[in-house]
Amino acid sequence: MISNLSKLTNRNCSTIEILHYQKRYLFNWFGKKKEDTNQQKQTTLGQFISSNKSDLTNVFKWSQNKDQVKTVVYSLGQNSQGQLGLEDLRSEKEYTFNESFIPHSIKSIKSNLIHSAAFTNSNDLLTWGSNMYFQIGHKNASTNSVFPSFVESSPHSVKVGSGFNKSQIIDYALGAWSCFVLVKSGDDLKYTDVYCWGNNRFGQLALSSQYNLQSPTKINRLSFRPALEPNENIIKVTSGLFHSHFLSNLGRVFSSGTLENANPLAIHVNTSQSDSTPLQVQSPTLATKLSKFKITDISAGCYHSIAIDQNNCIYQWGKGKLKKTTKDHLFMTPYSPENCFKDNIQTMDTDITMYTNITDKIIQIESGDDLSLILTKSGKLFQLKPSSKELIDITSSIPSQEKILKISLSITHGGVIFENSNQIYLWQLDDFTFEQSALKVHFSTLLPTNQPNKLFTHFPSDHIVKDLSLGPHFSHIVFEKKQT
Repeated sequence: MISNLSKLTNRNCSTIEILHYQKRYLFNWFGKKKEDTNQQKQTTLGQFISSNKSDLTNVFKWSQNKDQVKTVVYSLGQNSQGQLGLEDLRSEKEYTFNESFIPHSIKSIKSNLIHSAAFTNSNDLLTWGSNMYFQIGHKNASTNSVFPSFVESSPHSVKVGSGFNKSQIIDYALGAWSCFVLVKSGDDLKYTDVYCWGNNRFGQLALSSQYNLQSPTKINRLSFRPALEPNENIIKVTSGLFHSHFLSNLGRVFSSGTLENANPLAIHVNTSQSDSTPLQVQSPTLATKLSKFKITDISAGCYHSIAIDQNNCIYQWGKGKLKKTTKDHLFMTPYSPENCFKDNIQTMDTDITMYTNITDKIIQIESGDDLSLILTKSGKLFQLKPSSKELIDITSSIPSQEKILKISLSITHGGVIFENSNQIYLWQLDDFTFEQSALKVHFSTLLPTNQPNKLFTHFPSDHIVKDLSLGPHFSHIVFEKKQT
């Protein structure tokens, strides 16, 4: 392997090519699971397709939990970091049945740059994908990981310490290289605690430090009553690349992370003393620029954020867009300077933009890379770009008469699922010529090169789609079994 790698380096290949070359050979060395010596691994749907076998009935299975909703997960796209959870590092060009989830009835699924998480109907939290910055919370390696220390290629329960009760999980969120979990707490479970782990370069974990965390750690400042009102609890967490927001039941927002990129924390900054102003906030701080509004939902994008209030008004702040370069793999590391879009410090106190022209009730907001999506109760879909500040109705671009139930957004793709349907619709946000040039044969994505959007209609009739998650060039779908 070393001699072959030297040859690859000598011909001036990109860092990305070498990285993929190393993974391919390391997989040959360490890919065999311990139990493979005594037990043959169950064949996946993807392997059946690759071998041109047509009888799939012996492969497909609904989740095997008794007395729980029958679910199934399909995965598609880039898999260089095990983010598909298929127990290997091979990318998939078609939605592939994911046998890793057979033991679990899945309630929801989420993805970010190179890791994913799923919440089960038995209140367990499963994570998988890249663990380079401890973002999946597996302090100790599992026995069937392709790369135990750095990549978990199959879903495993988050290993937790004292005080973290998985049965009391309310919600969870994924940052670019981190995870957050919201749990009930207190003797009568009337309070909430927030736990976090992963990368903390700019203090976005709100722990008053910049230390990365291997396992779930409680954010104490979001549990102390002096910091919150007597009847106040955190009800939602959202995180971008380097900033996080914590929304309370009283409509207040607390923020942590970087102050760059036009102040994505929405806190007031004394610009007259800009030279001494810190570039980051490492503990949860009240977003004073939002304090006169009662916020009901919030979403953090890469460098910007979007929120809605009780009056259906939309608020957007922060700005920036990921830069493309062959110097580093943007999805791999938070330490690349190319990931740090820097505005002049004098512009940190940028005002929040307000939009009031959507009359239908807003039910979901999602943010990505210089783009936000907004879904209304009647199924109308809008997009909003921080760079142009244009709010556009894009409902007519969706080639289906079905009502949109939910939206999903990554830095590369957008997607929607429909009410009581087995169909999904995906569209790409770029032509990806840069990625194709950099990754060459290792490039994999969700849609064919000549097809920028697609309505997926080929799933079985007994499938009802319940959730869709999108990451950069990869995706997961959760289906429930249709009741007869």
